[in-house]
Amino acid sequence: MGSRGDIPYNLRERMLGRGGETALQGTEITACLGGRRVETEGGHPDRCGIYYVHTPRRKYDRKRMERSLGKAHPVMENIHLTPNRKRTRKGRGDHQILKLNSILVIRFSSFGDIVLTLPVLDTIKKNLPESKISFLTKKEYAPLVSLFPELDKVIPLEGNGLLQCIRTLAKERFDLIVDLHGSVRSRLISSLLSRRTLRYPKEHRKRVKLTRKGGRSVHLEHTITRYLKAVSLLGFPEENCVRIPALDIPEDKRKRAKKIYNIPDDVPKVALFPGAKWQLKDWGESNFLSLCRKLVDRELFVAIFNCQHLIEKPDGVATFAQMKLDELAALVSLFDIAVTNDSGPGHLAAALGLDTITIFGPTHPVLGFAPIGRGENRIITRDLDCSPCSLHGEGKCKRGDRACMDIPVSVVLENIIELWNSSADKIDTK
Repeated sequence: MGSRGDIPYNLRERMLGRGGETALQGTEITACLGGRRVETEGGHPDRCGIYYVHTPRRKYDRKRMERSLGKAHPVMENIHLTPNRKRTRKGRGDHQILKLNSILVIRFSSFGDIVLTLPVLDTIKKNLPESKISFLTKKEYAPLVSLFPELDKVIPLEGNGLLQCIRTLAKERFDLIVDLHGSVRSRLISSLLSRRTLRYPKEHRKRVKLTRKGGRSVHLEHTITRYLKAVSLLGFPEENCVRIPALDIPEDKRKRAKKIYNIPDDVPKVALFPGAKWQLKDWGESNFLSLCRKLVDRELFVAIFNCQHLIEKPDGVATFAQMKLDELAALVSLFDIAVTNDSGPGHLAAALGLDTITIFGPTHPVLGFAPIGRGENRIITRDLDCSPCSLHGEGKCKRGDRACMDIPVSVVLENIIELWNSSADKIDTK
């Protein structure tokens, strides 16, 4: 640890002696911490009770480092302090110095937001192919994240296991943390690990302003664009930045899902996803069932997912209850078109390359959450003046009539027919 090459990041120049005076700023110092003697370049001994490690955002005293890393951590024994480096005008100086062998990406939830991190992972792997990328997420989303080919390791966060998770992460000694959540918990983890952190602009105030009267004048970039801004400080060339989520399921998983669930080959297949985390943005069970009957009349293969809450299950329709997210992804990849509310399955279907139809009501595409993928992704919304009235669909309708969700079944059916006609076979429009 005493040599410069052993430190995976640049530790800044400041060290305070017992009297609080700065010791030889700008001079190379090798310090043995813990109150032992400090040998300076001039040969003058001193003692060190408190020291500061400067990263772009944080200072740490010895006690805080011990709490985060543990007294036995090798960083606590020897630290090589080097003079401060000037940042470039573009703000990329320190991050470009590093050799990023190990990177941690943080996004705990939710379903759709995790899918939207795919372009960031693709961009990092494309520009730093030898770097090992780990992903920290909630346990329930770990099966989905395990399908991301760019990742070397998935770290699940248990419900009450934050401290144990921090101890485990400290042993990994990541060179860089990419925080794509921006929550109190993700900030706490990144700060306690005392590593360099890149964090995406969450722009919560802008999103809240959009939900208020007259807020449509606010311009908000798509979530993927804001995610990519986090890694833009690494100076990747623009042509090497991936902007479309793409998820390819291994062929053996697809074949297994096809065999288990008896999915046919010779007919167009439509996946319907009724329900949403927030009831306010649900198009409604009756509308999905009516659409389902009309599609069956046209001899399409129709499947309803998350059917465990349906009161009625129509004949001639495949129904799938809740399943693990990796199994869900493999099954959805066998379909051609997906119809969803503004929810996670819409983002998954788009990333898998399906043509998608997403129904927006109290939420709106201007909030930056519209599905993007390799297929054709259509948005259906009434675009009322009062929309968006909610960030995620929580709360109650301010008008009291949920007029934003009053979208006729015929409109959705027409879009399904157009999508299929534009791709291959023809659907009977009578």
